[in-house]
Amino acid sequence: MKIIVFVALAVLTFSCTCQKNQQKSASAFVEISFGSSGGFSGMGNVYLLKSNGEVFKQSENPSIINTISKKEIKQISRIIAEKDLNNLKFSETGNMNYFIEIKTGTAVNKLNWTDSSQSPEIKEFYKTLVATLKQK
Repeated sequence: MKIIVFVALAVLTFSCTCQKNQQKSASAFVEISFGSSGGFSGMGNVYLLKSNGEVFKQSENPSIINTISKKEIKQISRIIAEKDLNNLKFSETGNMNYFIEIKTGTAVNKLNWTDSSQSPEIKEFYKTLVATLKQK
């Protein structure tokens, strides 16, 4: 009888521990930098989305411009996983350049492309990120 109780407690403890670890890794990113540069002026805009939902405009003094919901963070994480953007290799340069840099707990992956690029999945994801800049 003691053995059965011990095994049951061990199984419960192990299942709770696994669930906590899964919750910590729910987001496919720690932070995402994205933006554009080039064109006539060569100037650019860089933004930062953190996994807690805070969106910043990068500059000498970064300022928070928006906070998005956990639902939106989950949607972005799902897109990253479905499109395997953490492992995708894509690097183009041209007159007007766009980029997305995804940082996870263990790696950094940067994607670069131009207006004439043939990468609709990256462009759609970029539009999703740009939508996080707008206050609701």
